[in-house]
Amino acid sequence: MSDSGKEKQPHELCKQDYSTSASRVADAANVRIKPDIAIENLKKLGALYKNVTSVRGFLTDLRLALGISDSDGSTKYGVVDIYSEDGSSLTASLAITNHNANASTYIEHNANYEYNLRILVRKRYIRNKFRANNKVRLDEYVYYEERLKLNCKPLSLVIDGIINFLRTGVYEDKTKVAFKNVSP
Repeated sequence: MSDSGKEKQPHELCKQDYSTSASRVADAANVRIKPDIAIENLKKLGALYKNVTSVRGFLTDLRLALGISDSDGSTKYGVVDIYSEDGSSLTASLAITNHNANASTYIEHNANYEYNLRILVRKRYIRNKFRANNKVRLDEYVYYEERLKLNCKPLSLVIDGIINFLRTGVYEDKTKVAFKNVSP
């Protein structure tokens, strides 16, 4: 506990630089994620969030671990190339955000790839404003703090799901409390 009586959050305890030296894609709101570096950063972050149930600072820490800019403005998309053992590959976008997707913006922001994953984390429940688009393959997993608190390690399990996605191209909701929106 800190002097103010509040539980310290991981982003307050560890001021590590999680930068992956991501490079900007011309005229787009996305960066290239380096999976090996991001996975190592996410493992460290998962250990910090192991028993934390408050989502305060979580999105910022996730973006930093992935190398996605946390600056103001439009949603930032990380772009990742995932290679499987059989030699196949998948180019995907990954967005970490606090609001529902309008799948059409993936086209507008030049972020519509073979597969698009969006992780949405919010403190409170809001009405679902997700909008699909037939030209965008997008899965959006929506996590609310109230539901995450039903699980003993909720935020570290979200991180584990992202690590699995970076390794295999498949995201699994390991908390079992997410709402899933799908486009098309």
